[in-house]
Amino acid sequence: MSTRPPRLSWKDAIAAWLLAWGGGVGIALALLPISRHSSFPTLSEYAAHAWFLAVALFWFFALHKRFPVGSFSRQKLRGWLWPCLVVGVLILASFPFMHGGSKAPGFVAAQVLLMQAVLIGPTEEFLSRGLVQTALNNSIAWSFGYRSLQIKGGTMLAALLFGAAHLTNLFFSHPPGEVLAQAAFGVLFGLVIGVLYDRTANLWGASIFHDIVDGLQAVASFA
Repeated sequence: MSTRPPRLSWKDAIAAWLLAWGGGVGIALALLPISRHSSFPTLSEYAAHAWFLAVALFWFFALHKRFPVGSFSRQKLRGWLWPCLVVGVLILASFPFMHGGSKAPGFVAAQVLLMQAVLIGPTEEFLSRGLVQTALNNSIAWSFGYRSLQIKGGTMLAALLFGAAHLTNLFFSHPPGEVLAQAAFGVLFGLVIGVLYDRTANLWGASIFHDIVDGLQAVASFA
């Protein structure tokens, strides 16, 4: 007789969120002195995001509590095409109005671009959308919307948690105003990408979309 696989619940969401972001901050703080005095100033960020992914994969493989991942097939990624194009065009169009970009050396700039445009998307999306959002939506029945636009309660709560997670930048001496702006953007971004994930059940599309946004923002910082 086959047993039913365990299902993600709100308890998994809260436990994973606290473990991931708490551990991530601890790892980043521990490695920060090394990062500042080495040729890899982004080492602490790489390690923290690797921890995010490790937490999500632990739930997926070790605890056997699965969430929709999707695939790289063109049909499965189709729902992410227009959002990626629209966001990319809007950010590129804003470049002429940006001033005072960073003058970081090329090697550092390359590391930042690699981090922003390749690694952040999958690590944060597998945790925040795949694990946390799925777990919350499994436990929260209500939704909000009008006609065809419905936003699940778990998706909204996951977006709030995603935005709140950016408040951890206060531990790294970032200006409070900047951190609050990041948190607000995180809530909005988490809501948009969360709704798209609910519709497509494809974390690879969510990761690509996330990478495009962060990558173009990183390019803008060096403009």
